[in-house]
Amino acid sequence: MPAKSRVEPEAGFSDAGDTVETTALDAAAPSSKPAAVVHDDINSEEIQSRLRDLIKLAKEQDYLTFDDVNEALPLGVVTTDVIEEILDRLRAMEFEIVDASEVEVGKAENKREAADSADEDSDEVREDVKLETLDDPVRMYLKQMGQVPLLTREQEVEISKRIESADSTIIRIIHRFGFVADAYLDLASKLADGSERLDRLVVDKKLDSRERYLKALPKLVEVLSASRQDIVSIRTRLAQAGAKSAEVEEELKKAMTAQSRIYAKLLFRSKIVEEFVALADAWNDRLLAAGNTLDEKEFADSAWMGPAEFRQAHAELIRSL
Repeated sequence: MPAKSRVEPEAGFSDAGDTVETTALDAAAPSSKPAAVVHDDINSEEIQSRLRDLIKLAKEQDYLTFDDVNEALPLGVVTTDVIEEILDRLRAMEFEIVDASEVEVGKAENKREAADSADEDSDEVREDVKLETLDDPVRMYLKQMGQVPLLTREQEVEISKRIESADSTIIRIIHRFGFVADAYLDLASKLADGSERLDRLVVDKKLDSRERYLKALPKLVEVLSASRQDIVSIRTRLAQAGAKSAEVEEELKKAMTAQSRIYAKLLFRSKIVEEFVALADAWNDRLLAAGNTLDEKEFADSAWMGPAEFRQAHAELIRSL
């Protein structure tokens, strides 16, 4: 008997129309036509092209039949090992590979269900037949995720650095705003007098002791309040500095840096920073709404910068999110 090779559906499926056969005699028979190239590498350009066609078809149908696979990948073009590797890859992408007869049964069942529900809501009758197993949104999500390549270690490190850089930029910007200083002071004061919850504001895992933190908090509030007043005083002197403005600007810069260190000691959660970002958005909305009626001095006293500088800082903040 001549040796045969075939690709068949899994156990339980009919193999009618799902088998492609070749014989050793067929391969040995003389022919005037050039010998067909049999691909044994799944990464070859030809096989990758056919695989992409199968994936496209699977997305359109939400399933594949063994007929679809055999038609796209006849044994005269690929080896059985490559077909098995392709089937494994398709299943890993959560594509259902079924017998054609099962699809017909599914179509009939779906048509009956559609007819039964037509009177209730005819607008929602689904004309496209899908296998029931693919109606699960979790499976659909996993199928889509299976098509997304995993990050390399270098890519993970790069993304981590970008996130860290963006977070640092956000912190740097919001710490320049006077109304954020007021917000920090307000939350710290409420935490000290018990009107705010520690677990809502503070990162517990950074605390050596909750008791020591709460005991030291009132003093930290006093230091923060004094720092705020110092910055207000320096800003007033800066407006009157004239030729000595460079010296006062340097003094202001150092005071702002010192205040940021005090903020860090509060150990507030990242969601509190998000609240401060929302606060900056609200101030930007206020600035836009005021238009020509804005009291620029009042705004600068609260924001610790004039309208033009604030717009620039807020724009940088938005880009960093």
